[in-house]
Amino acid sequence: MVIQSFGYLHEVPDASGGALLVDLRQSLRNPADDPALIEMTGLDDAVISHVLETSGAFEVIVRTVDQAIGLLEVNGPRNRIARVLIGCQGGRHRSVVVASSVCQALAGRGIRVEVEHLHVDRPVRRD
Repeated sequence: MVIQSFGYLHEVPDASGGALLVDLRQSLRNPADDPALIEMTGLDDAVISHVLETSGAFEVIVRTVDQAIGLLEVNGPRNRIARVLIGCQGGRHRSVVVASSVCQALAGRGIRVEVEHLHVDRPVRRD
């Protein structure tokens, strides 16, 4: 399984082929709205705490893990890689935290998984 975090303001990865697409733009508060966090990324402890303490974050992660397992059950017998695309506005904060959390949860269940943060190093976009 491959999990990719990304930012909608950059480019959306190709979701064809049955990838699971998770859009966090409306469901979790944006760390970029906090001047102390805007230049950090979802790899920094302060941003991780901010995102995970947001109401509903745990539920989003659990639901995504369950859906990812379902996708793997469909794609696995065909020897296809299951892909989970997790997006937020800029791809630096929320999507990185949730993608990393989902990856850890799946790995904890013995699933081979890797995470790629496609836009974590891109400049902050304010549009």
